[in-house]
Amino acid sequence: MLSLYSGFGGLKAILNPVDKPEDIRHWSKSEAELFPLVAELHQVLREHSSTPEAYKQYIGSLKNSVLTAFYTPKPVVDILAKTLKESGIEPMRFLEPSAGTGAFIEAFKEETFESRYMAFEKDLLTGKILSHLYPDEYIRIEGYQKIENRYSGYFDVIAFITSLQPIRLDVSNWTAKKEAGKGQQYCVQAE
Repeated sequence: MLSLYSGFGGLKAILNPVDKPEDIRHWSKSEAELFPLVAELHQVLREHSSTPEAYKQYIGSLKNSVLTAFYTPKPVVDILAKTLKESGIEPMRFLEPSAGTGAFIEAFKEETFESRYMAFEKDLLTGKILSHLYPDEYIRIEGYQKIENRYSGYFDVIAFITSLQPIRLDVSNWTAKKEAGKGQQYCVQAE
């Protein structure tokens, strides 16, 4: 069930006020039917947050991801994993800098890659879901920009999506040359 979660990318209605029933008057007519669902989302997050501050963190995180949380369709990710396998590329160390719910991890595991995965997800709710889906992987609930320099040249594959927003993955200080015993590094990019 958790793997079906696809975030709130493009659903700007979650930015609208829902603290009291009369807040609906601030909503556009096209979004008004979402008011009870967004109100329910807020209620569930309030009820299951340990503190009011934790609730605010969830809401803030969701609001920050509304314009950037877009999930790659499974068929796209599956074909990328299959293509790498058919090309004889078997990554041992895999980085997913904007993991969502782990579509790349799932696809690469289905292709029986015995990789070590590191995944970043900056959205708090999505990151917690990702952590539950892949408890044995190294999941970091923060932006990939926090990755340490010691990982320069460490990963065989870095998988990311070119989003509609101008977000850059800076790997300029990472070595991409073939090193003895380490194999070749590949970057999987879907547009």
